[in-house]
Amino acid sequence: MGRIMRMPASDNTFAHKAAPPSVAEPIETMEVPRFEIPQVILDAAAAKREFYYLLSTGEVVEGPQGSWRDRIGPYPTRDAAAHALQLAKHRDAAWEEQTKAYRE
Repeated sequence: MGRIMRMPASDNTFAHKAAPPSVAEPIETMEVPRFEIPQVILDAAAAKREFYYLLSTGEVVEGPQGSWRDRIGPYPTRDAAAHALQLAKHRDAAWEEQTKAYRE
């Protein structure tokens, strides 16, 4: 795609006309500074694993499996997913207390 130039027309107005490729100015490039991503971050991203607790079977699985209605998660570890129901009960109790305090 060529560059657009404004060329004077014969009646002293300007007409838009595509410039021929030989007239196009070279595009200047800018050097972008490089930075290295720490290996710890790369390892964590590569090893990102998610665990889910399946409500129907009570088992912990890696990665989303089954219906979203049947699973709780994701959790960062298998142990955290295994305690999903305890965590849910704890959070529910805390929310109930917050709601009660808000309404008073």
